[in-house]
Amino acid sequence: MELLREEGLASLSTKRAAAAVGIAQPSFYAHFPNRDAYRAAVLEVVGARLMVAIRSLQAALRQAGPDDPAKIADHFDAMLVTAESERAHLEIFFEHRRARGLLGELARKFEDDTSAEIRAHLDAVIAAEGRTLPGDVMRHAATTLATAAIGLVDQHLRGEGPDRRAKAEIFGGFVMVVSARLLAPR
Repeated sequence: MELLREEGLASLSTKRAAAAVGIAQPSFYAHFPNRDAYRAAVLEVVGARLMVAIRSLQAALRQAGPDDPAKIADHFDAMLVTAESERAHLEIFFEHRRARGLLGELARKFEDDTSAEIRAHLDAVIAAEGRTLPGDVMRHAATTLATAAIGLVDQHLRGEGPDRRAKAEIFGGFVMVVSARLLAPR
């Protein structure tokens, strides 16, 4: 993990990984059958660590005021700071999110977990209003917000678009628009 953080995706070669833990490259294959299995193991650990951070930030947001645009922007800003500190780890997800096979499945699972956390936030906003909505509506809204969040994180890590705080405010506004639309009379 440290090697990945310091040197990025290039460090995920079997030769470099074996050298980092002090074993010969052939011995590496006693632990992992191939490079993709190794990358998948790294992806699982990274995904679990990132989800802990996301869940912690989401829980704090739900307690602080899930329908306050400034608090949502602050929350997303903290998410972007986390993304910056985990840049090398997130690059794995962005590299593999459209891939087939195990790596693609793991990257999509991370996106699904992110969507579930956003849905929990939307559920809290809707419940605070004393309302409930059909599961498919909530799932679609959460998926839309997760896609926006992941896109903004990807854009931020590539140094594109507005500054970090502006991205946070954009996402906060987007959450409020989606929440208002969900709460609108039908």
